[in-house]
Amino acid sequence: MYDEAGLELPAYRLRFDIYNNPRMRPSCQGRIYYRSHFQSGNNFPAVKLDLTADELVVDQTVRRTVSHPYPDEPSGGIEAFCYSYEEVFAEKIRALGERTRARDLYDVVNLHRNRDYDPESTHVRDILMRKCAFKQIAMITLELVLAAKDTVVGTWDGMLRHQLPELPPFESFWAELRDVFAWLDRGILRPSLGPAPSQGAGQLVRPRFGGLAGIADNAPMIERIRFAAQNRLLVELQYVRLDGNSRAPVIEPYSLRRSQAGDVSLAGFDIEDGHIKKYRVDRIRGVHVLDRTFVPRWLIELSPHS
Repeated sequence: MYDEAGLELPAYRLRFDIYNNPRMRPSCQGRIYYRSHFQSGNNFPAVKLDLTADELVVDQTVRRTVSHPYPDEPSGGIEAFCYSYEEVFAEKIRALGERTRARDLYDVVNLHRNRDYDPESTHVRDILMRKCAFKQIAMITLELVLAAKDTVVGTWDGMLRHQLPELPPFESFWAELRDVFAWLDRGILRPSLGPAPSQGAGQLVRPRFGGLAGIADNAPMIERIRFAAQNRLLVELQYVRLDGNSRAPVIEPYSLRRSQAGDVSLAGFDIEDGHIKKYRVDRIRGVHVLDRTFVPRWLIELSPHS
């Protein structure tokens, strides 16, 4: 195999293993190694691929835009065929019950928190039942998952800490499992929250991940705030006020809004002062995501828009 310059690629650039899965059907796992400006020596980064023909896809696949916030994006963008949201949800619940890994708990709870798609619980449950039957395993239930708590908590730190800006407390996610299955089994949802009082004025700002570069010069810090909001974590801001004085409020983050003058502000509940405030993003000088959780008082509108 050769690269664009006609140079032969080393054999270790491609590595694939073909094996039988637990149902003795063939699957393939591989890595494609590539050159990168960030690699050191011969330690090449890699893209990991899992390939299988042993998969039941229940829903129609959907076309989704691939986020590519770089200057070499094709003029027409990039799209890929993906699972439907309902199928992703069902597949993640199936994985949580079958392999009991921390990342599956993390994904299941975040899928449940996301009300943008508002899937029908009966549809997700039907997909889950069909996938469990195909995998020849029992239907995933709350009791089945709760019995595996020791296994899940044992992988929480090692599986997630290196992937997240701040590791949320395990119990904050584990406690929401009852809500997930109350919705899945009986369609029960907690009452919907309304927007925070100060969010009414201005245009809501909810770009995709990486889409804040043209909105805020401190976009990486704002992305950390969005991460904290999704994971129900408090944030400590390094904030410069109009009078030039700085302070470090600890807040519950709720939304970004653009005023008629073009300024973008973060709406957050100030824990010390006890009420909602707006913080202009151009005056935020630092962000510290805390390991303290909060229960939302209002609708969180900070997750990237689909």
